[in-house]
Amino acid sequence: MATKRKHIPNHIRKEVMERDGYACVSCGATTDLTLDHIIPHSYGGPDTVENLRVLCKKENDSRQNKMLDLNRQTWVRPGVWSAEELTR
Repeated sequence: MATKRKHIPNHIRKEVMERDGYACVSCGATTDLTLDHIIPHSYGGPDTVENLRVLCKKENDSRQNKMLDLNRQTWVRPGVWSAEELTR
C-alpha cells in the first residue's frame, strides 16, 4: 500500500506565496493557484522554499512531472539525473 505524502507546512506555503506575489510565476494568474515543486517530489525534490514556486492550476497541470532545463529553457523529463545533479 502506498504511503500518503505529507502536506507542505503552512509556514512554507505562506513564504512561497509571499515571495511570488500571490501570482503564477509563469503567466501571472492570481486565481486557481498551486505550489509546484521545481524538482518534482517524485524525483526527490524537497518541500523547501527554494524548490517551490507558485503556478496556476493550468500551468502546473501542463508540467506533467517535468523539470525545467535551465541551460535550454525547455521542459525535460528526468530519467537519469538525480536531484543533486540538477542543483549543482
